[in-house]
Amino acid sequence: MQRQILKGNKILFGRPGKCKFASGCVIIEDGLITDFTRNEPNISQSEIINADNDYVLPGFIDNHTHGAIGIDVSGCTIKELLKLSEFYASKGVSAFLPTLTTNSKVNLLGFISTITEYTSKKTDGASILGIHMEGPCISEKYRGAQSAESIVYPRIKDFKDYISASKNGIKTITLAPELPGAMETIKFLHQSGIAINIGHSDASFSICMDAFDNGVGCISHFLNGMRGFHQHEPSIMGAVLFRNDIYTELICDGFHLVPETVKVINKVIGPERIILITDSIMATGWADGQYDTPCFSEPLVVKNGDAHLLYTGSRAGSTITLDRAFKKFIDFTGTPIEIAAQCVTINPANHLGLNDRIGSIEIGKLASFTFLDADLNVVRTIVKGKTEYQSFIK
Repeated sequence: MQRQILKGNKILFGRPGKCKFASGCVIIEDGLITDFTRNEPNISQSEIINADNDYVLPGFIDNHTHGAIGIDVSGCTIKELLKLSEFYASKGVSAFLPTLTTNSKVNLLGFISTITEYTSKKTDGASILGIHMEGPCISEKYRGAQSAESIVYPRIKDFKDYISASKNGIKTITLAPELPGAMETIKFLHQSGIAINIGHSDASFSICMDAFDNGVGCISHFLNGMRGFHQHEPSIMGAVLFRNDIYTELICDGFHLVPETVKVINKVIGPERIILITDSIMATGWADGQYDTPCFSEPLVVKNGDAHLLYTGSRAGSTITLDRAFKKFIDFTGTPIEIAAQCVTINPANHLGLNDRIGSIEIGKLASFTFLDADLNVVRTIVKGKTEYQSFIK
């Protein structure tokens, strides 16, 4: 048995949003949290992990990312997935969902098979929780940078094939509930234990309410790629404001949502219903410039970190990392660190139905942690008891 003791002065032990930082020791055995004590434990035959005055948070979770550092999860290799996992760990991410975009069924099945093969191996870096499929059942009107040619209506048979190829590894589906066949598909996916998001959608208020009642629990990149609020049709935004049980993904990069918008969402909806995501694309980590990429049908232009398609001007995902999104959310809203933490930890875990093993520092859960310094820079990332990233700059 491998025994470790994590010692620190600012450990967020308990459920984020409902606890405060405390000094003490987390006892870890074989990658699981087995105890927390404020007294000095027996350290014999234990590896000591000193956090000192760093903030120790549950490992960050990114439910929505398409790639980074020149890698797109839609069509990458197993070797590239490993490289991507290691990159995410360096940004404080302990677990993530590689997110596929709209493509042909044949291609999607191939992408799913590659990711599924990778997840069956013991690898380094952030762990893959499963797969998020953003498409192909989306609104052509609100498709954004996604391919129009491969958009299809939802069919249960197709999703059965995707689930089979993933060996039940599909964790999230983003779709437009106004499409023919969508409501039956939503019911099937919910019964299959898959988290469902509304996204890239032209749905009305009433359709959203039906979708929520049938299992939809979240809105992908809220206020982006969706029908807007109108006094004669409150649509998706109105439905979210009316309910108090729907999560909202936010891309907190200052481009998709300006700081004032983030501040309003945080006040009206509250951090307990916010999931910070990156929606990052392969240009994340690249310098500003114009690029030809395999994931878009036209050149991609990155200016001041903001990514657009050259001809249509459509925003094409983000180039932000989750540590920076977390820091910006705090800067934009003034939310205390221990409250904001839920947006990158327990909230995404709750939506995926994985809060029994990730998302908080509690007994019985995986020993995954993100260490931040006083300026909220990532100092260390631990995944299942193993240090996957450590900065030696203090």
